[in-house]
Amino acid sequence: MADLRFRSQSSSPKPIAKNAADSYSVAPKTVPRAHLSTRLFYTTAVILSILCLAYVGKRERTPLPDAYALCTRSGAHIYTVDPDFPRVQCMVVQGSHIVDVGAIGM
Repeated sequence: MADLRFRSQSSSPKPIAKNAADSYSVAPKTVPRAHLSTRLFYTTAVILSILCLAYVGKRERTPLPDAYALCTRSGAHIYTVDPDFPRVQCMVVQGSHIVDVGAIGM
């Protein structure tokens, strides 16, 4: 400890002997590499994901029919802005317009 204090107070740094520097130096540690199987798994997962997205993107989408009915299974759970029928069980849609509303038994 006294040697370190003495060195820090001196005006010029003293050269350290080569073998003394080697005994105090720390060898750099190698960074562990990921296992080959883990890299292979992630690479395969990425490739399969890209292929699935390409397949889904190329699929032809089926358009909705011109007219269809939208119904709930239990009770009147479709809310409308019509004051005569504020809640209904079914609604019939044609194009982009609501044509009729009501219940299944009507």
